[in-house]
Amino acid sequence: EPNTKDLATNLAACVVDNPELAEEVFSLLQPQSDAARGSSEAEFDAAVIECLLARLHAKSSSRVVVKNLTESVNTILKARGEIFEYSPEDVGRRLVVAVQRPEGPLMLCAAR
Repeated sequence: EPNTKDLATNLAACVVDNPELAEEVFSLLQPQSDAARGSSEAEFDAAVIECLLARLHAKSSSRVVVKNLTESVNTILKARGEIFEYSPEDVGRRLVVAVQRPEGPLMLCAAR
């Protein structure tokens, strides 16, 4: 499935002799691009939360390595059709330093 930028570029190429019309193509597709970006961000946030909750419920460790969490997030998103692969830095930006739980805080660690 082409992204909105590719679609706009291809459509604008059809009207290359008319810069005003080419610009109009981009402006008409901007709301669609913004909506797609917002939807993608929501999917990403949901996958991060889903992976964190799974690790919290597993109770196998009080530590979550961000690199491992990122691998799980990317696996979930790929299964849902996402083609972009997130980095540990992307996931780390979404996380809180420690998550409180009854058994004690869950420590989130950067990969070593």
